[in-house]
Amino acid sequence: MNDELHPSVLVRLLSISFFLVFALAALAWFSLSMNDLTTALSSGLPMVGFDKGSTYMLGAGIGGLIIVIGGVIQGLLRKNLTPRAKTLFARSLIFSLILMFGFPHVAHYAVTSYTQQENYQVCSDATYRWALYSKFYYTKNNLACSELVEQKEITKSSSGR
Repeated sequence: MNDELHPSVLVRLLSISFFLVFALAALAWFSLSMNDLTTALSSGLPMVGFDKGSTYMLGAGIGGLIIVIGGVIQGLLRKNLTPRAKTLFARSLIFSLILMFGFPHVAHYAVTSYTQQENYQVCSDATYRWALYSKFYYTKNNLACSELVEQKEITKSSSGR
């Protein structure tokens, strides 16, 4: 007799759907943020924003997709993973965690190095940090930085902060 409890099909579908939406949203945030950064840098705009917080989403999105794949295979199709597939699954999840916490630092270093070569400077008065989330602004000159800080102050005051 098998005393193992099995969740209903609805619970399995909702779980997989949740992780799929999470993974796609995380990868979309990462992609849009990197697109904005590369567009701004290639256009030579006087102000460039680097959303370091979005770089964490690459590893999170990949990890979410791996969980979705595992959920489909084991939860919906009811197939057991082979030992080799279990190892690959576990290593993929570990890789996504390493990517989630390592890639942001590598990307930040690369962006900082590139912006310094292109004569940008960090506009520290406009830079925002909270826990792991950081948004850095690089400007070509002090005037652009001052305008950015002024714009941010107007936004804060109009939002009631």
